[in-house]
Amino acid sequence: MPLVIAALVVGVTNIKNSEKNEIKRYLLGLSGEAEDERLELRLLMDAAFGGEFDAIVDEITDQHVSGEFQGEEREQVEGYFLKSPERRAKAQFAAALIDHASAREKKTVRLPAVASPTLRERWRAFWSAQNVALRFAATAAIVVIAVSLAYLNFRDKPYKSFALLELTISNSERAEGTQLKPLPLTPQNDAAKIFLDLPDQSNQYTSYQVELVDRNGARRNVEITERNQRAVTVIIPASALTRGSYALHLFGNKSDGKQERIPGSYLFVVQ
Repeated sequence: MPLVIAALVVGVTNIKNSEKNEIKRYLLGLSGEAEDERLELRLLMDAAFGGEFDAIVDEITDQHVSGEFQGEEREQVEGYFLKSPERRAKAQFAAALIDHASAREKKTVRLPAVASPTLRERWRAFWSAQNVALRFAATAAIVVIAVSLAYLNFRDKPYKSFALLELTISNSERAEGTQLKPLPLTPQNDAAKIFLDLPDQSNQYTSYQVELVDRNGARRNVEITERNQRAVTVIIPASALTRGSYALHLFGNKSDGKQERIPGSYLFVVQ
C-alpha cells in the first residue's frame, strides 16, 4: 500500500481503535472481501457500531471539504468514498455551508469535485422529480409488466402465493443500507420472489449466483428463476425466512470460469 494512502487510513484522526481503522479501510476501498462481509453483517446487527460508522463518514467528509486531503489522498477519497450519492450530497451540503459563512469575508470555497452522475444516479434522480403524471404512468407500466411476468413464471411453479419485493444494491451504511426494506410476507405466502436490480457495468458476467445471509451469519444459496440486462430474480421459500434482517450477496461468473463477489448487499427485513 502506498505510504500516502496508509497515512489517509490511519492518520485522518488519532485512531487508537482497530474497529475505527477497519471502518476507514472499508470506506476507502482498501479492505478485502472477507473483511467487508464481516463489517456489513455487524452494521446490520449492531446499532452502536452503525453510529460509529456514521461519525467516521462525517469526519472524512469534513476533512475532504476543508481541503485537508491533497494529491493521491484526495484521489482516493473522490475515486471511492464519494462514489456514494449520499456521501456526495453530504459533501456538497457541507461545502455550501462553508461558502455561505465565507461570503461575508468575500471568500470563495470550491465545492468538492465529483464525477459525472452515472446512469443509475440519473435513474434515481428521475424518481425524485416532481413530474407526478409521468411517474404515475411509468409506475403503472412497470406494475403491469411485473404482474404479467409473474403470472407466466408462477403458473407452473410449486409455489402458489408469493411476497414480492424489488431491491437495489447498498453499501450497507446507516444512511442507505440499514434502513432495511420490509418484505411483505404473510401467512398465505409460501415463498418470496425478489427482484435484484443489477448495478452498472454488470454486463461483463455470463451468469450469477445469489447467497442469502441471515443476521446470525448463516448462509445458503437461493434459486435464480430468471435474469435480464436489468435484474435477476430469486425465489426463497417462506420456510427459510423468519423474523429478522437479511442480506443477499450477488456473485458474477465470467466467461473464463472465474467468479467474483459484486461489492455491496441487497438488504431487507422480515417483520
